[in-house]
Amino acid sequence: MNPWAKLLGLVCLAATSGAACADPPSSAPSLGDRDRSVVVHGRDRNVADRLSSTRSQAAPPATSDAVQACDRACLQGLVDTYLRAVVAHDPKLLPVADHVRFTEMGQTLPLGEGFWNTASGVGGFQLYALDPVTGQAGLIGTMREFDNVVLMALRLKVENHKVTEIETLFYRKGRGPAWSDAGLDAANARGAADAAAFAPLPAAQRATREQLTATAKLWLAALEHNDGHLDPRAWPVSDDCVRYENGTRITNNPRVRIGDAGFNLAALGCRQQLQSGWFTLNTQVHHRRIVAVDPERGLVFVWANIDRAGVKELDLAGGHVLVQAALQQPSGHAEAFALRIENGLVKRVVGLSAHVPYGMGPGWDD
Repeated sequence: MNPWAKLLGLVCLAATSGAACADPPSSAPSLGDRDRSVVVHGRDRNVADRLSSTRSQAAPPATSDAVQACDRACLQGLVDTYLRAVVAHDPKLLPVADHVRFTEMGQTLPLGEGFWNTASGVGGFQLYALDPVTGQAGLIGTMREFDNVVLMALRLKVENHKVTEIETLFYRKGRGPAWSDAGLDAANARGAADAAAFAPLPAAQRATREQLTATAKLWLAALEHNDGHLDPRAWPVSDDCVRYENGTRITNNPRVRIGDAGFNLAALGCRQQLQSGWFTLNTQVHHRRIVAVDPERGLVFVWANIDRAGVKELDLAGGHVLVQAALQQPSGHAEAFALRIENGLVKRVVGLSAHVPYGMGPGWDD
């Protein structure tokens, strides 16, 4: 029996009041329920008007700690405002603290630089992770950069209804294998269908923040230098777990090739992948951060950096020896994962993986 099973009935007891687990009405238009792949320009007066309205609603005058708290609707409103502000190329449309810090691909930049200059529209897929307890919000979603679709991971830290921290990662076409590039268009086209996989859980099935965090940490640990011989009970994945990377399904999908003619990681399920020995490649998983925990959706948003020191050949658990030039050199990967956790097991993973220099950190503390 799952170790959390006896505790699940205690989760969200206040839900019997009929309101404690429900989202309040959003104070800003949600971008999550419609396709927004149409290009929007900063000179559009209507966009600026909507942003100004959203900003005024997202930051009411604070009179108490309760008023100062940014609830789920507030956090999503600020994420949506950020997306619109980026497309409008105008940081002034985002309510930020005087000491706001902004990074892109691990580099500290002045707010308004980088993708702020090249964004041309919001894509069709957005997956939110909203955590009013820590005042953080995460997002993995598609955006448009001129005529191209890109995948973006975003983290916002909010204090007193103002954004204090902004962290972004991107995967762009041409920075990885062909299957990864194709995934961007596929994710953008699937849009709301992908986000629906993270629909709210029934109140009685919701785990606590502590339970969700513990499962996410176990999953991260299973990615580090795992030769496949560990006790499978230490791998918290469900039998029907589905994993996406850069928009492409990379579990039980033999049409994608990750390996060689004798071994294809993408043809395996999540548990079989962990048993395969493939993750021996991951020398170190560092700067592991639980960015947002969302018990209502069983969602944990995780950021980490993964280093691979490089191997001449990879001895897989089944006896197959994999020899590939791409594995024979040091490489670094900046990763953002949205984990759907049900009954103490990871059921779905939506990830962004971007190549970065070996040993590079995210520019933020652990």
